[in-house]
Amino acid sequence: MQHVVVAAVVVVVVVVADVVADVVSQEKNEEKMTCNMLLAELQTKLDKCQNATLAADYQWTTVSRQLSQRTLVLGRITMSVHIYCIYIYTARTYIYRDAKSGTHLIRYARFI
Repeated sequence: MQHVVVAAVVVVVVVVADVVADVVSQEKNEEKMTCNMLLAELQTKLDKCQNATLAADYQWTTVSRQLSQRTLVLGRITMSVHIYCIYIYTARTYIYRDAKSGTHLIRYARFI
């Protein structure tokens, strides 16, 4: 009789151990699934941030390129104005009368 009771207790302990193992395994699986869902959400946010970064980088490159082009144009205009001012400063205008035709002519003489 004692052997039967001991065997029954052993069977109950084994069944309880299996149930506990199943419960613990199910809890671990749920915890793992929660972590995987959180990881997926974070990965989605990372992808969105990377896309936003690429878009901002493209916009910055476009603005920088346009600024460089406009700076070059402004430099060309400035140089042209300076050259024109130097030309005006060094040029002298003379109006004289042509002896043969009797008309007034304008002559520019440059002195540097």
